[in-house]
Amino acid sequence: MGQIITKHFEADGNAVNLDLGFTPSYVKVINTAAADTEVAVIEWFAEMGDGVDIQWNNSDAGEQNFVYNSSGGYINEYDTNAVTTGTTVSVGGYKGITIAADFMDNGDEIYVLAVEADIDKDEGDQA
Repeated sequence: MGQIITKHFEADGNAVNLDLGFTPSYVKVINTAAADTEVAVIEWFAEMGDGVDIQWNNSDAGEQNFVYNSSGGYINEYDTNAVTTGTTVSVGGYKGITIAADFMDNGDEIYVLAVEADIDKDEGDQA
């Protein structure tokens, strides 16, 4: 079953491990306090892999620039789920994303849209 989660937080200048309860198929993160020349919006598909994202950068002229970042991106999968077996079985941990500290400054307002798709299919090469 697919899910959609929205979250908001005020950044403290550090990386954020955002617990969503699942690894999202798609994430959009908006920094409403991004200054000129800073990244204001990042988009990430799980299929891209860690550190790969699409960035919308503010320019000095007030324009938005689209950048496909193939490495060093701001979003990574976050998964600390662990299963302990023995006399009893327990499952603990978190699933979600990590947003890199470089994306946000202390006090920035951050909004997140995370989607777990019902179907997330790679159609492969269409040639």
